[in-house]
Amino acid sequence: MAELQLRAYQKEVSERALQGENIIIWLPTGGGKTRAAVYVAKRHLETTPQAKVVVLVNKVHLVDQHYDNEFKPHLGRDYKLMPVSGGSKEKDFFGPVLKKSDMVICTAEILYNAMTSVEEIKHVELSDITLLIIDECHGTNKDSVYNKVMACYMEKKLKKDLPLPQILGLTASPGSGGAKNLQKAVDHVLEICANLDSAIVSTKNYVTELKQKVPKPIKKFDIVEKRLKDPFGDRLKRMMQLIHEYMTVPPDFNLRECGTQEYEADVVTLEKRGVREDNRLLAQCALHLRQYNDALLINDTLRMMDAYRSLDEFYIKFITAIDGTDFFLVGLFQENQVELEKLARDSRYENPKMGKLERTLLEQFGPCVTSKGILFSKTRKSTHCLNDWVLNNTALQEAGIKAAILTGAGNGSTYMTQSEQAGTIVNFRKGTINLLISTSVGEEGLDIPECNLVVRYGLLTNEIAQQQASGRARARDSQYSVVAEKGGREVKRELLNEHLEELTRLAIAKVQDMSVQEFRTKISELQKEADICRKAAERRKIQKRSRHTAASIQLLCRNCLKPVASGSDIKLLDNVHYVNVNPDFKKHYEVGGEVMLEKSFEDWEPGRTINCSKCKEKWGFEMKYKKVALLPNLGITKLALETPDGRTTVKKWKDVSFTVEDFSLQEYCRDNPDLLDYTTSDWVVSRMAELQLRAYQKEVSERALQGENIIIWLPTGGGKTRAAVYVAKRHLETTPQAKVLVLVNKVHLVDQHYDNEFKPHLGRDYKLMPVSGGSKEKDFFGPVLKKFDMVICTAEILYNAMTSMEEIKHVELSDITLLIVDECHDTNKDSVYNKVMACYMEKKLKKDLPLPQILGLTASPGSGGAKNLQKAVDHVLEICANLDSAIVSTKKHVTELKQKVPKPIKKFAIVEKRLEDPFGDRLKRMMQLIHEYMTVPPDFNLRECGTQEYEADVVTLEKRGVREDNRLLAQCALHLRQYNDALLINDTLRMMDAYRSLHEFYIKFITAIDGTDFFLVGLFQENQVELEKLARDSRYENPKMGKLERTLLEQFGPCVTSKGILFSKTRKSTHCLNDWVLNNTALQEAGIKAAILTGAGNGSTYMTQSEQAGTIVNFRKGTINLLISTSVGEEGLDIPECNLVVRYGLLTNEIAQQQASGRARKRGSEYLVVTEEGGREVKRELLNEHLEDLTRLAIAKVQDMSVQEFRTKISELQTQADICRKAAERRKIQTRSRHTAASIQLLCRNCLKPVASGSDIKLLDNMHYVNVNPDFKKHYKVGVEVTLKKSFEDWEPGRTINCSKCKEKWGFEMKYKKVALLPNLGITKLALETPDGRTTVKKWKDVSFTVEDFSLQEYCRDNPDLLD
Repeated sequence: MAELQLRAYQKEVSERALQGENIIIWLPTGGGKTRAAVYVAKRHLETTPQAKVVVLVNKVHLVDQHYDNEFKPHLGRDYKLMPVSGGSKEKDFFGPVLKKSDMVICTAEILYNAMTSVEEIKHVELSDITLLIIDECHGTNKDSVYNKVMACYMEKKLKKDLPLPQILGLTASPGSGGAKNLQKAVDHVLEICANLDSAIVSTKNYVTELKQKVPKPIKKFDIVEKRLKDPFGDRLKRMMQLIHEYMTVPPDFNLRECGTQEYEADVVTLEKRGVREDNRLLAQCALHLRQYNDALLINDTLRMMDAYRSLDEFYIKFITAIDGTDFFLVGLFQENQVELEKLARDSRYENPKMGKLERTLLEQFGPCVTSKGILFSKTRKSTHCLNDWVLNNTALQEAGIKAAILTGAGNGSTYMTQSEQAGTIVNFRKGTINLLISTSVGEEGLDIPECNLVVRYGLLTNEIAQQQASGRARARDSQYSVVAEKGGREVKRELLNEHLEELTRLAIAKVQDMSVQEFRTKISELQKEADICRKAAERRKIQKRSRHTAASIQLLCRNCLKPVASGSDIKLLDNVHYVNVNPDFKKHYEVGGEVMLEKSFEDWEPGRTINCSKCKEKWGFEMKYKKVALLPNLGITKLALETPDGRTTVKKWKDVSFTVEDFSLQEYCRDNPDLLDYTTSDWVVSRMAELQLRAYQKEVSERALQGENIIIWLPTGGGKTRAAVYVAKRHLETTPQAKVLVLVNKVHLVDQHYDNEFKPHLGRDYKLMPVSGGSKEKDFFGPVLKKFDMVICTAEILYNAMTSMEEIKHVELSDITLLIVDECHDTNKDSVYNKVMACYMEKKLKKDLPLPQILGLTASPGSGGAKNLQKAVDHVLEICANLDSAIVSTKKHVTELKQKVPKPIKKFAIVEKRLEDPFGDRLKRMMQLIHEYMTVPPDFNLRECGTQEYEADVVTLEKRGVREDNRLLAQCALHLRQYNDALLINDTLRMMDAYRSLHEFYIKFITAIDGTDFFLVGLFQENQVELEKLARDSRYENPKMGKLERTLLEQFGPCVTSKGILFSKTRKSTHCLNDWVLNNTALQEAGIKAAILTGAGNGSTYMTQSEQAGTIVNFRKGTINLLISTSVGEEGLDIPECNLVVRYGLLTNEIAQQQASGRARKRGSEYLVVTEEGGREVKRELLNEHLEDLTRLAIAKVQDMSVQEFRTKISELQTQADICRKAAERRKIQTRSRHTAASIQLLCRNCLKPVASGSDIKLLDNMHYVNVNPDFKKHYKVGVEVTLKKSFEDWEPGRTINCSKCKEKWGFEMKYKKVALLPNLGITKLALETPDGRTTVKKWKDVSFTVEDFSLQEYCRDNPDLLD
């Protein structure tokens, strides 16, 4: 609480709220209402059991502003806070979000939608909330969303339906409600109090402190004399008079003075009357008169040229003239256009207000003056005009004025995005901008820093807006200027507002002076009256909506009055869009330009504008819904309604006198199959006719359709996933309350399966949701599963949800009815698939039912490295047991399968052994010198260098050196591994690739700390020049590279269309091969366009998921024709057919070989293995062919078992596996509790310096191992900034952490919750000194002590000086 210091007046206004009362805090802008609310919320969270705080705001941008600037900094350390706005997915799971969080900050709209939603996953009750904070609460009146929320509150209160949340309102002014006397103002304040069920409080004891904190600006009226001459305005008025005469103003109608707001109201009424009376002449003339009146209003406030341009733009955009009225109106403007422009450019008659505004600004700004100001104007258009004026005014530019516009968020040229708003305010704060030209958006709520000048220009607003604008001038001795004409309405309004402000103050004082009983009685009366009025209004609304049938209504173009649609054609889509579903409507409109919106939407995208085919009036735009239905989305303001009671117009669709039915995509697709658009998307409407399976796919699906657990075994390209879609569809159609979960083993497969298979075929009829590590849905997995029919996710997400203790995340296997496991051969050992199935097995053995049906998919279960048929059978049975499934393949339709998935022609591209390899020989001699220097232990035999076996040996030696405190042995082994890597690269790639690998290691080599380091570095440096010379000698180049070149040239050429995949072992080797292709003249001339495809992750050799997707799209399009890929291209990724697959320098099992081979799907394609004569690759390929055959025979043997024999065997294996799992779990627990954390010492693995205790290490978010001991800082130095490709919600990376003695990299600092800077350590760079001796481990989970969870609360309490 020391961090959250309140001023005395803030404490005073918070007192009653801290006692649990409902109150409205009344403090001026800049007085710190929100900070007081933070204080109240914190105390509420500390003292209220199961507290839930909701903060309501009335504008979207305020959600993040309040979260970032106030609530998160003060409460984010100890409580879970969640900002929710219209753009965030959390609004769709609002119920669970509220359950999970301590505080939610959202727009009132979102809370109201959640309160009125019938969906369990969205719905919340007011009783779920314990404190409801309402920002800018003076908006709680009439039909505002605030008042709708409080109406629900009031309904429950009057019914005594408790509990209800405590209310805390915040306002700078409740206003007077337009009152003309004190009693009316009191009534208005009481109404606000009644609506919020709250008393209003303000400071009494600390008024002086408040005035010092929020000094009032000096108010100044900058008065200007009236224009002596206005020939431009006079000409406009004469033109308007000609229109009056042409249209014949109805005798019962009096038009007030033109150039006023009253005249605008009159012509709006006339236009409506013209439409109602089928008098197009009257309607059109009134419409044009409104434009002339707008020009007069602009001329009165801004430059004449601004007024002229406004009118000119209207006539430039004017739609087709269709009768004499249009020709007259357009002709009138064209006849006067030249003279109008000439007058507008005549500076003698310029608006004197602009000159006064210039002088007002120059009084505060100058080359040597630091000022900040806000210029408030009425409309978005006027802010753009004023900005243009400032930019083109020499005097203002010389005074150093740097202006920018601030308008409301929305779509359109005069709107701003939220990010543009934020950027403008940041620049204003920094001083890059010193004058904001703003609409009313800058008055209320937005966090705008103090300024010394506020100018209100051409504004007539109420006292609330005036007070809030005035409150922006917070610097001491700041100025509040009103630029107005002598005797103008602005001055009168300002003076009236001052009176109303004083009236409001007196009214609040009068309300505060009421006795408690009197106040409560009055509030109770008002609440009951309001409830009666609300119910009556609701009845009237229902009656109005059912006054006419939809079929009895005809819609007309409001401009030409042509009938265009029936009311029954209109449907309400997603409770927002009013669309016409009648295909005949198409003949009534023409499409125009593309509609561009700043915001994108999940279910729809805009198309082209819709214009009346007769008069070209714009009615709305076409929208592509679900990427399949092209629907006309109509605005009601451009239409008139012919009803049984006569013709009418309405402002909003909700005001029409008939019920608009909800749109059904299913019905629309059924009724209009010819209108559906499949051309731009893979979203195909789901019909069984479109989901055609081949005979072999139907055969392998049969048993699954009968509800059995099965594994579908089909080769890559055979359509396993399509069969799974078919099974899932039938399951969803026939199973009550079906829930299908599709598990994948790689993150990128989530979106791939969703976009390419499940969404196109099931997305029309069922709710599907892809969930991966980057999506927030994983944090609400339980509700997500309840809401959706199918979820596609990684196995990790499902397993975390199954084992989570949080109700909001947790799911049970019994919640799922069908579990589809992709690449299910991975269901073994410690894989996450096997962990999921272990939970299944535990329930099965306990007879804890129901359990989901299992559907596994695999191209090969593998042989498990079996050496004979029986072992292969055992392996297949083990996979079946782990998945509790039988394995099925096609028996009757093998020929069809072979035709669909032809096997490529396998070839071995054999190359003679290198005759000479002086580069490799030199490396071996250097390695021999290291052997001699380190003295290989007599009980240890090193195998042949340049092999994987040798690498295993030196890894073992390095660990032994660390264990035995023999740094010489450990370091020599470490360097020998680098030399061995270089030999392996030299055997596969170019000599220069091998040289660079070794050279990069020594460039990055850390500080030499003893003789061993000096010897090892010196050895390389002595040989470096000769090594590079040999690496550049083309006589000794690797012959495999030449063979690879010839292999590629056989398939590629300038006139040949080929696509190939070149598989290589490591990410580094793919980069080397790509560099070789790019720099090989012959390959470039053959038209090879290569690209790398590696796994997703962080680091220079990794790719992001979007980079992977982009590469595959380019391969599909032909922009790339050769993928150089690691194993990531073998399994799962949707790679189009190619005619060449090359495996280069790879030793893998038969599963990987089969999957790689399956990528060559084109008829007559080739599968090539480039290898050395007698090389291990050939032996491995031949062995894999044998194992593939062995697997096939094993599967056949398993399939031939009797049902009883198979079930008995599976049951035995499942029981054995359960016993083994439990034993392994006991061993793991024993390992973790073998030592106490305090008995463990952590050492730098390189220099073996002790650096930390095991008790210093804490586990953060079940993922990061951080050191919480502040003394650890002295053991490391920070290096470079860490850049990750992915961003995280709760933390961000800092700098690398390096050992202070030897510079070994241990990990990196991480900023957690933006407050705690924590060292995040990798265990591979550390050794552990345990009571049993020194050891090393690969993963933190393998340490022999229990690592406690990290607590931010404890860390902050123990280390207040370390917090940032």
